[in-house]
Amino acid sequence: MTTLRCTRYPQLLVATPYGRVRFVDGVAEVSDEQAESILGLSAERYGITVDDTAAAEAPAESDGDQVPPPPPSPKDPGDPDGPVTERPPKGAPKADWVAYADTQDPGDHSQMTKEQLIEQYGG
Repeated sequence: MTTLRCTRYPQLLVATPYGRVRFVDGVAEVSDEQAESILGLSAERYGITVDDTAAAEAPAESDGDQVPPPPPSPKDPGDPDGPVTERPPKGAPKADWVAYADTQDPGDHSQMTKEQLIEQYGG
């Protein structure tokens, strides 16, 4: 593992062929491949350097360089692609009702009208 420091953009997120790297407070623990990829790009332009002193201070199991995907959560009304886990309100768009019906009963509900969806799945 290699410790990188970013002085110009301390919260920088960098995509490499070996995974995404997120700097937190200007520091990121990365694999050797990620370090080579980042340092080979525009390290000087972004103020990225290798921090040899941080390697002794960082815990061995630290994997702060990888950004895990967010866990599934109930659908946010502003997120049309989020998972639907609760019955939508009657005023919700038909797409929300179709998605909700799909979670309740596998099948294609897109041919049903919104009123039919509400009647069958909305109670």
